[in-house]
Amino acid sequence: MKTKPVIQFAAALLILIFSAQLSPCAAQGSLTPPGAPAPAMKSLSQIEARTPVDALNTPGNVSFEFYINQPGSYYLTGNITGISGKNGIGIAANNVTVDLNGFTLALTGAPGLLSGVFAYNNLTNIIVRNGTVTGWNRGLNSFANYCIFENLVVSANLYGIQCAGSAEVRNCTIIGNNSFGVEVDGSDSLVVGNHFVGNNAANSPGLAAIYVTGSNNHVENNHVTGSGVLGYGISVASSSTITNNIIVKNLVEGGGANNYSISGNNDVGPIGSASTNMSPWANISR
Repeated sequence: MKTKPVIQFAAALLILIFSAQLSPCAAQGSLTPPGAPAPAMKSLSQIEARTPVDALNTPGNVSFEFYINQPGSYYLTGNITGISGKNGIGIAANNVTVDLNGFTLALTGAPGLLSGVFAYNNLTNIIVRNGTVTGWNRGLNSFANYCIFENLVVSANLYGIQCAGSAEVRNCTIIGNNSFGVEVDGSDSLVVGNHFVGNNAANSPGLAAIYVTGSNNHVENNHVTGSGVLGYGISVASSSTITNNIIVKNLVEGGGANNYSISGNNDVGPIGSASTNMSPWANISR
């Protein structure tokens, strides 16, 4: 019969069409490679775009173990032990951030007149954060303006933090410094949310955990305890030229009548106990 060849022909045609659709040669694009493969990993500078504080990147000089003279963000890669006769880290440029990165900047032996971190006069926008500074004459000694010192442990220095310019000191733990914990000598500084324990360890008359000798500063929400009995928890120096400081919402305990010493030329929240003083601006004394 004639139908058998027709069926065979149709089957063969279907096989050819199906094979062409499956052929690896069908619908081929360009065989030219698109170019070299792009790197799949980030460079070190992309991962850590900050500069380490070390002898290579921030070499010191006759006065400083490490010296920063360019704007930028810097960080510690390990603990630093001070060198006899030298300050720790010197900052001589605007717009510098130093992240201690959880490490300690320490000086062992006699502190002399040395500072753990020193920022020069006429600088602006200095930030130091996240670590411990201990054993120096002054833990942080700043003459710069618009500074931030935050999340620091400042302990067992002769003086804790000295702000001759304007600064914000916040969320720090300031412990066992021989003289003041924080001294504010300039104006327009903010000392807020810090914990002070056992400062004025030398028990010097007239000194304080928070000692204000400038005008137009703001001290708020600090907890102060264990200062020397001959000194004060919070003190604003008595002078007709020291005015317009705001002292509110602090808690000072352990010094009795010496918890606060604030002259009348400043704006001070009422001082009393939490149970009897209902002012939202009250400074608590116990």
